[in-house]
Amino acid sequence: MKKVLLGTTAIAVAGFVVGSAATANAAEPISVGINGYWKSAMAMINEDNDDGNLSDARNSHALGSDVEMSLSGATTLDNGLTVGFNAQLEGGNDAAVSSGEAFDEAWFYFSGAFGELRMGKVESARQQAGVTFGGGAASNFGVNSPFFIFGNGGGNLFTRTNDDGIGNEDNVKLVYALPSFNGVNLAVSYAPNDAENQQYGGNTGDTAGALQNNLAVGANYTADFGGGSVTLRGGYEAYVLERCNASAATQTCNDNPESVNLGAAVSFGSVTIAADTLTTSQITQTTTGTDRERSDHHVGASYNMGATTISLGWGHSEVEQTNLTTDELDLYELAASYVLGPGIDVQAAIRSGEFDDETAGDNNDNSWTSILIGTSIGF
Repeated sequence: MKKVLLGTTAIAVAGFVVGSAATANAAEPISVGINGYWKSAMAMINEDNDDGNLSDARNSHALGSDVEMSLSGATTLDNGLTVGFNAQLEGGNDAAVSSGEAFDEAWFYFSGAFGELRMGKVESARQQAGVTFGGGAASNFGVNSPFFIFGNGGGNLFTRTNDDGIGNEDNVKLVYALPSFNGVNLAVSYAPNDAENQQYGGNTGDTAGALQNNLAVGANYTADFGGGSVTLRGGYEAYVLERCNASAATQTCNDNPESVNLGAAVSFGSVTIAADTLTTSQITQTTTGTDRERSDHHVGASYNMGATTISLGWGHSEVEQTNLTTDELDLYELAASYVLGPGIDVQAAIRSGEFDDETAGDNNDNSWTSILIGTSIGF
């Protein structure tokens, strides 16, 4: 039924586009623009791995960068239909570079009175509902940001309340967003499988560990009140496992992994207070056959003073292991940024982290403090 509804929506929109083509000849062709960012950072890190293994020792200082360039363009036809695209080139991210993909995300869209329809490598409707706080004052850092981690948080790595880590967040999908109504935004997305190249053999089924029928819904609501505003958001995302990694006689997988997130932010004057949570039911089960869960929580507050913004954030994550233990991570961060000019700022942060590995014999417990300095250039 879900597939039928999505297919009907796409056909209806496509029919509207084709039927309107005859009146679109006078529209301007799409012109392409370039924007993006360049983020760089350095860190001084003091870590204390409990295992005492010198092979696990990490550098006391590190450098990092993350670059993204977006090619985008749009035109509005005579019938009011807007047609456009966005393609993002990313560098400085090991995962993006090693994948061999030229574009991190790339999609086209039609928008009009019916809302907006996207198709391509793009985040799900749940993710697009928005992260209410992100990095706080410093977009490079933040306990809820994957840009520059610089600390050994074990398998938890960092607090995440956006990407659920179950499937490929940039698999090829359809996203339909309804028109905004009284501050309410609602969207739904669907991907047949977890591939980014479904037309080149990526549409094969029953692959061990692969996912299909990725359905997501996301919503947010924003309202203004005397000098301030409130934003609420929520989302749900579900997947179907094609085939468990284990043999048919041994079921060690959750066939229907899913994730749920909730968030809220309140702004009044120069102050913003926000909280997010994400609960994920993972693919691999415990040794007793129960579903493993990961939960992430994030609370932050920021204060803006013109060109300067400061923030304080806390993040906590818990990841259940197959052996019924739970690894925990706590992150604390005080951050500040100063705007040098349009799209250009310098940032600094002090971050403290503590990772608790409860698996007997692993001894991967770690605590650390890092001093972070960086800059962000947007264009």
